[in-house]
Order: sequence, then structure tokens, then C-alpha cells
Amino acid sequence: MLHLPHPALIVEELYSVLQDQQLCEIFNISTAELGLLHLPVMPPTEGTLKDLCKPAALQNILKTESLPILWLGLRGLLLLSERRETAREIRALLPTIMETTSTGNTDIILEALRIFKNVMRHLGMREASSSAVTVAEKMLPLFNHVSSEVREGSIRLFRDLMEAVVWWQKGSMKKNVRGGLLPLLLRMSDEIPSVAQVRVSDLIRMQASVCRAQGWTGNGGQ
Repeated sequence: MLHLPHPALIVEELYSVLQDQQLCEIFNISTAELGLLHLPVMPPTEGTLKDLCKPAALQNILKTESLPILWLGLRGLLLLSERRETAREIRALLPTIMETTSTGNTDIILEALRIFKNVMRHLGMREASSSAVTVAEKMLPLFNHVSSEVREGSIRLFRDLMEAVVWWQKGSMKKNVRGGLLPLLLRMSDEIPSVAQVRVSDLIRMQASVCRAQGWTGNGGQ
């Protein structure tokens, strides 16, 4: 029978590994930054979250090309995004978080989508709208991702972004709304029923967004 070591020993060993100077040089990350990455696998106590909430260090970690380290960084941000106070602390990192979806890795993308969804929920519609224009274009390639979970999650988040945009950002967002309609039209017959269903419903809602945007311009959407 396989006997696994105590979780505390695993965390201790992980912390030791993450202090390795050679590893830091390989990934161009400081030992202090790399040392944060044992925290996401610990129980999310007040003390743990306080130690983890270092936006500048986490932003630098997100620039690594190592998928395991990147995933640990996003995992830490996911924990922070679940609380209103810490979600506001990482708000400025949203564009960088969405950049990680360019890896194409399903696990990385799903973590990024969950973080963004959580932060939007805590910020509210008005505050979230300021980030919507910046990241909406990054969402479009995900509509055709190989993972059905990524496809469905990205479409739902894109829809939420549309609804978060307030009137003074209508011009910036209209292009992205229209850009999102085409891939939805082309892939409405998705082989996964849940994805196909969300495509149809969100297509209708985004078409309504386009109509409202055209009405906002007051000149037929020109």
C-alpha cells in the first residue's frame, strides 16, 4: 500500500525546491517571488492570503514560460480573487492574467477565466467595465479552443463583459461585440450540447448589445 507523506512535509519540500537559486536564474524570478508559490497549496488562512497578496511579485511570475510555475501563480491569484478585499488588490493584473491564455494550455486558461469572473463579481458592473475593453479581444480566439470547457467559459465571460460596459465605453466595445458574433455564428453547431446551447443564447444577447450600441450612437451605428 502506498503511503503518502504528510501534507505539511510536501509543502515544506516544495518551499525548499522553490528557494533554489539555479531555478530562479533559469526562470528569471527572484527567490522571494518564487518562494510565494508554496502558499497556494496551503490552507487559505488570513495569514496565508496576506503573505500571498503581493501583486507586483505575482505579475512578474505570470511572465514566466514555465507552465507549472505559471499555474501556481494563477492558483494563488484565484485564491485572492475569491475575497472582495484581495480581489480589488489584484484588479490591475487582469490584462496580464488574460495574456496567459495565449499559452493555449487548458488548465492555465481555465484558471485565468475563473480569476476574471471572480474579480468582476466583486468589482461590480461599473468598475469591471474599465477592464472589459482591455481584455475582450483576448477572449475571441478562445471561442474555438479544443476544450469545450474553455469554449463555454470564454463565451459566458465575454457575455458578462458586454453587460458590464457602461455607456461612455460603447465606442471601444462595439467592435469587439461585432467581432464576437462571427465565430459564434460559425460554430453554433458545436458537438458539445452545453456549448451549442450557450452559443445560441449568448448570440441572441450579443446581437441585442449591438443593437443597443447602434442606438447609442444616434446615427444608425455609423
